[in-house]
Amino acid sequence: GIRTWISRQMRVDNGPELTSIHMADWAETHGVELEFIPPGKPMQNGFIERSNRTYREEVLDMYIFNIIKEVQEINEAWLLDYNEIRPHESFGNLTPREFASATAPPHPLRAEKELTDILSC
Repeated sequence: GIRTWISRQMRVDNGPELTSIHMADWAETHGVELEFIPPGKPMQNGFIERSNRTYREEVLDMYIFNIIKEVQEINEAWLLDYNEIRPHESFGNLTPREFASATAPPHPLRAEKELTDILSC
């Protein structure tokens, strides 16, 4: 399977999903320092801003959703394509999954599911 790890520091904006007590507790439990970018300075987190733009252009701007099930299905299909099918130039034309497999440290921390659970609150 794919190995995952947690950075010692995470640069985040000041959005409500990243300033919650749940996120702060998760970061403290896993020894992750949260570094908040100053409000109004999105380019200090340029990779995330680009990711957000890509998602907005390829999903949010392309569909009108009627029920939450549609959102879930389209989101799952987009994530599969983005992470496991589509090569990314910034990863040497590997998919993110291939890149992560090739660069994962030998003893990863496995808290990805917990982080995903927090961000989905």
